[in-house]
Amino acid sequence: MKMKKILSIITAGVMTLSILSGCGKAAETTTPETKAPETVVETTTPEKTNATYTASAADFDERGWKAELSLTYEDDKIVKIEYDEVNKDGLKKSEDEAYAKMMKDVTKISPAEAYAKLIETALNEDKVDVVTGATTATTAFKALYEEAKAQKK
Repeated sequence: MKMKKILSIITAGVMTLSILSGCGKAAETTTPETKAPETVVETTTPEKTNATYTASAADFDERGWKAELSLTYEDDKIVKIEYDEVNKDGLKKSEDEAYAKMMKDVTKISPAEAYAKLIETALNEDKVDVVTGATTATTAFKALYEEAKAQKK
């Protein structure tokens, strides 16, 4: 019973408010005032600081390859890593098809595949994981990765 009284009072209140709002004074139409134009302040963000640090092995290994790595930073984040090994003629190991076939037959991974895994892990996790079948490349990559990162500091 009390609930019915409360609902009746609320309903009556809502109806009264709607009637009163309909009886209000009509809004006058006026010409909008002309405002002075607002001053827009443009904020510029500082340009991203890009830097590339490189490291390379001191000499060619026993197979005639020399590891080279470069890290590209935007602000404080590594956004690109390039790694390869080159011979005295400047040929990249990742592009040497004969070497890739020989390595893949023995280790089940090519230099290009190993480098891609090393780079992916370093970019995503900021660490170097050993790539099975490419232990020598992993060791060289890790040393050069740490050396290039140290150059930034």
